[in-house]
Amino acid sequence: MRSLPLFARFALIPAALAFVQGCSRPSTPPASSDLAPASGLHLAERADFGPEKNPSADPRYDGKAMKNLMNSMSSEMYASSSGFYAESNDDRADVSIGDDFEATTYLSRFMSHADELVGPVEAKLSFERACESGRRIVIGAVGDVLLHQPLASQGMANKREGFSSLWSDLEPYLSAPNLMYANLEGPAAGPLTPSGKVIAEPGYFDKVAYTSYPAFNYRPDLITDLQSSGIDLVSTANNHALDRRSLGADRTIGFLNKAGLPFMGTRTVEESRANPPEKTNWTTITEKDGFRIGWVACTFSTNGIPDPYQQVLRCFEQRSIVLQQIRNLRADPSIDAVIVTPHWGIEYTHTPGADQRGLAKDMIEAGATIVFGNHPHVLQPVDRLVAADGHEGFVIYSLGNFVSGQKGVAKRTSALIYVGLTKGKDGRTFVNGVRHLPLAMMYESGGLTVRPAKGHFDEARVLANRILSRSTEIDPEEALVTNPGCGG
Repeated sequence: MRSLPLFARFALIPAALAFVQGCSRPSTPPASSDLAPASGLHLAERADFGPEKNPSADPRYDGKAMKNLMNSMSSEMYASSSGFYAESNDDRADVSIGDDFEATTYLSRFMSHADELVGPVEAKLSFERACESGRRIVIGAVGDVLLHQPLASQGMANKREGFSSLWSDLEPYLSAPNLMYANLEGPAAGPLTPSGKVIAEPGYFDKVAYTSYPAFNYRPDLITDLQSSGIDLVSTANNHALDRRSLGADRTIGFLNKAGLPFMGTRTVEESRANPPEKTNWTTITEKDGFRIGWVACTFSTNGIPDPYQQVLRCFEQRSIVLQQIRNLRADPSIDAVIVTPHWGIEYTHTPGADQRGLAKDMIEAGATIVFGNHPHVLQPVDRLVAADGHEGFVIYSLGNFVSGQKGVAKRTSALIYVGLTKGKDGRTFVNGVRHLPLAMMYESGGLTVRPAKGHFDEARVLANRILSRSTEIDPEEALVTNPGCGG
């Protein structure tokens, strides 16, 4: 297995970091770019956020739905049964992410309710066939790529590293597994306004073409920056998938195809017209180092935005379709494993809901080997589930945010998950072990960045290890071995 680089390599001197980023920044953008923290309401104040007013805009848009988004976002949020959840109640960002936001107090409160929220501390997560010999591969996963205004502005302004500046210190860890997955939360549709008009590239975060909460849209070089940093495929099925409506979904797919970055969870209008959802192949297949892996993605919602062409696969409304996609992959003798990436759950709660647990069980029974969950913006625990046919499945109910501008220790805490797969002598592929690297979103001189939590944000590391199990933590200096108890 490949080794992770030394942690010390990333201990950058703040002054040097500031100097490098200062040298790479372009001249100040026009005043209209307004790099102040997103209010979450600024889009509603724009003329092009309401009903269609531009005769040249794409006819697939219904501007009224964009207004409905403002209401649907707030109606979805509610506390867990324990009454304990992360501080925020929406997808807004706060540029002051560097403050501690009472991290110690939050951690203390969480620990006092941890057994209720995420279950008791368990023995080491283990898998029955962990030590069997065979060909091995490691699958990596991170959570939501959710670029609030401060992050999008930073990525667009940094001419040297671009969006990679948000995670540049993690690139060796992203490149360590054989395959690396992330959730692309929102369209990367280029200069497309909420009303559906393609405009000239502004070159900065203009809050017209490129926007943040509640309707995100990113510059397409986010895709290539993710790819060059080690991300091998993304999910496009999430509640922000239609933030630029049908045209935005089409354009995002076009940019992904142009970059050669595999994706799953959405389809073009043309594909939708050709086949109904149940007759569509929603999957993608990756081939790497002797393993063919099938992937399926789905989402619980599109934030109330209509999906007239059924471009987005729904986890619950189209449950039977999702499960059939998994079964089809499982039945294919050329497929070694099936991985599902559902966008589900209650935001800002560490406790998986009954609907998540039920669907996860059904997914494993249908033939999934791994389930990487997203959407709650905070970490949720892991499970080892055993299907009726005896195969073991690994589930993490929420990976949390990979990069975001959300405040508070819970939303700044995430993990890079490594899952080991072995193709045994019997030809069957199974999970051999799981490791996690705690991550933390940091505000440092020069901007926002995600780093290994160890040595940077101790509360984030403690929180991640309590939710995911301290026994599976991998040190930043440690070699990447998913079943260390087997001797490598």
